[in-house]
Amino acid sequence: PIWSKILAMLCALALCISMVPAASAAPGGDSSTTYSNVTKLTVTKGDGIEGFATYSKDIDSQIVTDGSVKYRMVDNTLEVTSASSDPLPLAITFYAQADYQPTIDLTSSAESPNVSTTVSKYGNDWWMITISLANATANEVTLNAEAVPTYTVTFDENGSQESKGYTLIKVSSDTVKHGESYQFYVIPKTGYQTPEVTVTHDGSALESVTPKDGLYTVSDIRSDITITIDEAHVQKYAVNFISGDEYSFVTVDGSVSIENPQTVNYGGSVSFKVVLGGMYNQSADSVKVYANGTEIFKDTNGVYTINDIKVNQTVSVTGVEINKYTVTLPNVGDRNGYSIVTADSTTVNAGGSFTFRIALVAGYNSTNIQVNATSGTVTPNDGAVNSYTISNITADTTISISGIEEAQYNV
Repeated sequence: PIWSKILAMLCALALCISMVPAASAAPGGDSSTTYSNVTKLTVTKGDGIEGFATYSKDIDSQIVTDGSVKYRMVDNTLEVTSASSDPLPLAITFYAQADYQPTIDLTSSAESPNVSTTVSKYGNDWWMITISLANATANEVTLNAEAVPTYTVTFDENGSQESKGYTLIKVSSDTVKHGESYQFYVIPKTGYQTPEVTVTHDGSALESVTPKDGLYTVSDIRSDITITIDEAHVQKYAVNFISGDEYSFVTVDGSVSIENPQTVNYGGSVSFKVVLGGMYNQSADSVKVYANGTEIFKDTNGVYTINDIKVNQTVSVTGVEINKYTVTLPNVGDRNGYSIVTADSTTVNAGGSFTFRIALVAGYNSTNIQVNATSGTVTPNDGAVNSYTISNITADTTISISGIEEAQYNV
């Protein structure tokens, strides 16, 4: 009702006037009216305010006169001037329509205006704004009115950034308007992993935040928030060892096989030895060890070391040569009554085999034949007369044959 609005205005005016000292009447003015030193007041309509009004009429581009004060909207600014040649009264009252309580801030002035404001609720979405100009020292006062609540952004880091391995860069102010976003960077330092970042909205459950191109964004803020940054852990890398049947990787003391993969901190190192299998050439110069394709070399104790690890590593070995052994057949002069037929080379890889056949000369028999070898196992071949295989040869071996005799006949 209009009478309640008028009553509220009168109460507010009475309160403001009782709180400020009376000023002298302007020259030529009414001695019963006190004035400020201000001739013009401008109020910028900021975010959240839909419009301004007097107690009885909306203020637009047309001049609205309320007693001794004139109001007019110019673009987005409310201009308040006196309806006469006198300065403005000690208190100016108007209304603002907004969902949230407006805040009135000084935006610019030639000197400190010493302006005070009072904002009180009026109806469902109207606010009565009273501006006291009693102590103003400037002729013109410029204010800004906003009706958007602000919230505070707090960081919970639990320690210094130096000890946590990251750098925090704030892109936004720590005071955020309702519905706005807050942005920041959390940049891990060299050798550290990106820490986990979570947000708490007004005491609600933690919510993880994922960066885009390194930039974290908390959107549509509607309460105070706390951003928690966990500790940044040292970056770790894996050292993978590609083993083979012919060799293995062992610890520096040679006692046990090395754990695969090894996990190493940024900038760390790993040492190991390469042990060849028993059938492989232990002194071969062709053996080479590589880490990520780059050859590494052993020290005088046979230890290989990869230093200053800053990426995952793959260790491989090439050039391992299997031992080779020679098979020696019986001398031709000792082959009484037989010859040896073979398609195999007499040079055999370690663990390999050698096959041969004994061809009897006419007039000899193999009834009591014996075949031996100094290395490997001699086995007759099924389905082939006087055919033998020496398997699992692990050293140079010499074949000996006995028991071939001249055939005997009864007359």
